[in-house]
Amino acid sequence: MRAYLIICLIFLLTSCSEKIEKQGLKVIDKSIGLSMIVPDSFSKLDEETKLEKVQKGKKVIEDLHDSVFVLNDIQKANIFSHDDNNMFVLNTQNYDFETQGEYRSAINNINKLIYETQVKNYPETKIDSSTTTEIIDGIEFMKFTLNATISKNATMHMVNYNHLFDNKKDLTAAVIFTYEALGKAVLKSFKAAKFKK
Repeated sequence: MRAYLIICLIFLLTSCSEKIEKQGLKVIDKSIGLSMIVPDSFSKLDEETKLEKVQKGKKVIEDLHDSVFVLNDIQKANIFSHDDNNMFVLNTQNYDFETQGEYRSAINNINKLIYETQVKNYPETKIDSSTTTEIIDGIEFMKFTLNATISKNATMHMVNYNHLFDNKKDLTAAVIFTYEALGKAVLKSFKAAKFKK
């Protein structure tokens, strides 16, 4: 769960670049039965680039919170990038009730930390957030939305979806964007995802 938090915060606080590919990428996660197409304007970060960006972002987060964060499942995350400010993260990891507690509370705590991190990183910025639920392919997801006006001409948006499959697999889908059309394209793709039940 902490790995997901770190990934989301990293991509809210740092930049990453990757060339644009011309075809959509089909993503399949057999552990939860997920099948979806990532828009062709995004490309998957290679492992080296992903780890480099994660380490850089981890340091920024640790400095903001004066704390140490442990990254356990970062290698499993699929991270797609259009440019420095428009990304999509898919992460599936095991969920352990004994160490992580009740699922909804854990997700709400992570969302609270994401909000607090943005406030610390952009103290003069207007930031709002909301938590709702949304049905995707018949499955109820927790949905967290954060909007931060980071400059006169730019608003950073983050939309996170979380669901616990079979009481053991946590799926997080995070869409981070400043360019509205790109964000809407990824959100549309995720909302069209199929899950084998």
